[in-house]
Amino acid sequence: MNVLFSKCELLQMLIGTKKSFSHDTNMINALEVLFSQKLMIACNQNKQERGTQKSANIFHNLGKIYRKRSPRKLSLIKSAILYNAALVRKPENVLEIEKDIEELISHVLLLAGAKNDKANITEMTSVLKNMIYITEKFRG
Repeated sequence: MNVLFSKCELLQMLIGTKKSFSHDTNMINALEVLFSQKLMIACNQNKQERGTQKSANIFHNLGKIYRKRSPRKLSLIKSAILYNAALVRKPENVLEIEKDIEELISHVLLLAGAKNDKANITEMTSVLKNMIYITEKFRG
């Protein structure tokens, strides 16, 4: 069944304003194609980004798309990688991406049957990163 959706409908599905999106693979696939095309447009002929803010937004949205493909493990890994790709570009919506990462982590922990699926791994990682930085600074 080939279903066409408007870009507006696809974006509404992505951000969750329409229901029943998470199980509709046609919509997920259409969104993936849409944002993959946007990513190609965001790069020049040498395949270099024209602007990191635009690319960060695209990577973030692609991360959301792969998150919707849960419980496929590979999709969850791709989601994490895409969220990270968005974060390293220092976008304006860092807090939104970090929130999505937290939700992804909770989801993965829940799927894994962890006792504490609300662990704040992002905060723990930040603390560890700072401790490593301080240790390296004192070393030399």
